[in-house]
Amino acid sequence: MHLHYIQTVMFVALGIDTMFVTFSCRSLRQTIFQYNPFANKVLNGAILFGFLLLLAGVYLPGLQKLLGTHPLGWEEWVFILVLGIISLLAIEGGKLVFVKNDKIKLT
Repeated sequence: MHLHYIQTVMFVALGIDTMFVTFSCRSLRQTIFQYNPFANKVLNGAILFGFLLLLAGVYLPGLQKLLGTHPLGWEEWVFILVLGIISLLAIEGGKLVFVKNDKIKLT
């Protein structure tokens, strides 16, 4: 495998994971399933803008040369999105554990 390919996968994975974590960190007391994570339109716009910048960095020739990225196929995108979802679920599971333990201490 080429170094630029691996660096691109890591670059995109970190970007996607950060976007998912942003939705998760909106509330530390409620899980993402207990509130509407898309209620904040400014945050949604910022995430969309960040995603478009990420796509531009991977697919636009000028930015590819500047950033040293390599175009990714759909298989890589599916893999990265699945990893992002797993990370999101892990964070939400941690919130469930800590919120449950906090409620036990309060009663």
